[in-house]
Amino acid sequence: MFIAFSALLRDFLSSGNILTLLRNVSVLGMLGLGMSTVVIGRGIDLSMVATLVIGMSWALKMTSLGVSFNLSLIVGSSFALVAGLIVGVVIAYAEIPAVFCNPGNGTGHLRIRKCRSIF
Repeated sequence: MFIAFSALLRDFLSSGNILTLLRNVSVLGMLGLGMSTVVIGRGIDLSMVATLVIGMSWALKMTSLGVSFNLSLIVGSSFALVAGLIVGVVIAYAEIPAVFCNPGNGTGHLRIRKCRSIF
């Protein structure tokens, strides 16, 4: 597909377009690396995307309310880190199967997202 688009579209190989493609794919690459680590450990983690979306939603909402971008990014990343650590500890030490832990985590994410008092 890359070769076909390069041949058919005039500005496809421009530096701006290549940088945009790399930026957009980098998030999926990080999620893929995280998911492959989980799968290699013989598990399944369905909450990774929800954690990413909630963290980034917080960061974007805070930025739109006038909070500095750096602080917003730190808060969103911290949420993703803490949520991932909680799920990891529950699965590893409480020995709750990931199939049962992740829907519960998703429900928690939904409740956090509906909370209007944070912003």
